[in-house]
Amino acid sequence: MTDLRLSPPPNVRVGPHTYSVLVSDIPLNKIGQEAKTVFSGHTDHRKLEITVAEDLAPSIERAVVLHELLHACFMVGANNELLSKETEEQVVSMLEAPLLDTLTANPELLRYLTNGE
Repeated sequence: MTDLRLSPPPNVRVGPHTYSVLVSDIPLNKIGQEAKTVFSGHTDHRKLEITVAEDLAPSIERAVVLHELLHACFMVGANNELLSKETEEQVVSMLEAPLLDTLTANPELLRYLTNGE
């Protein structure tokens, strides 16, 4: 199976919020400099923006988008008060790969979960 180069959707609704999805290194570089680390993705809940690094391999880009969407789900579902940032990052990191693999390996499950849409 070929790893297709598809672009992420420009907007994703998570609960009552619509997040813009940007592919850009510029905001990530600024955030990374402040945190003294390198980011492949970041979610800004105040601006409702998900930013993903440029030039990632397609499979890594999809994993990063899902990772950031899980952070958005935490914000909507848990209101970011139940877990520390470190614990949230651990949980999101643990779910990212198996969830993406499950959805990819089972397209009929994805069709079922989305009611065929």
